[in-house]
This record gives sequence, C-alpha cells and structure tokens, in this order.
Amino acid sequence: MSDAVEGIARYEVGETEVFCLTDGLLDLGPDVFPEVAVERREAAHPGSVRIEANVHLLRHADGSLDLVDAGCGSEIYKGAGGRLPALLASLGIAPGEIGRIIFTHLHGDHAAGALDAAGRPVFPSAKVLM
Repeated sequence: MSDAVEGIARYEVGETEVFCLTDGLLDLGPDVFPEVAVERREAAHPGSVRIEANVHLLRHADGSLDLVDAGCGSEIYKGAGGRLPALLASLGIAPGEIGRIIFTHLHGDHAAGALDAAGRPVFPSAKVLM
C-alpha cells in the first residue's frame, strides 16, 4: 500500500503484513473505572477518556486473512464505530474472505463489530478463536 489511508497503518512482521484499522473513537465516561476513587480519576482524566477501537488485520504469506478483534461496530456505542467493513473494502477485502477472528477478550470495543444490527455474523466464513 503506497498511499496512507486515514484509519489504516501498515507494518510487516516477517512474511506477514499487519494492518492496524481504526474502527472508531470511543469516549468512555468515568463509570468505565468504577474501582478508582473519583478524585484520582478526575485528576488523571477530567470528564471522559477518548480511545481508539483498533482491529488488526493479518495477511499471511499464503494469502489467508485473520482479524485480531472485530472492533466496536456501530450499534452499542451509538455510531462511534463501525468503520471496519469500509476500511477492509478499501484494502480490497470482502468480509467473507476473513478466515479467523482471534478475540483478545470480549469487551464490546473488541467484539461488538463481529455481529450486525440483526445479530448476524459480519464475517460469515470466519472461525472464532479466544
């Protein structure tokens, strides 16, 4: 990929191409850190904390494609995410070409993008690994 696309960063690790895809930006309120004292939380992060919901696409030497996490999707965070399908399309990748989704954990910002609004798999051919 010669031209930078907003929301996509490309790296090589051995023979694997790694793409960091930004599915969206999330503003997390203080309730995301309930065990931290209010005074400490406000001193470190007044108001909300903005984070990127990133997904990593692995394109292996044999052409197989894996996702590490599936992003936050567009449903549970009120439209803050959901860019993943368009970012994949900009790389010439259809959702059905993803062979595996490797979830690091199942928080919404890592897993909600795996299902559409009707609860159907966004990546219908993908095996799911935890």
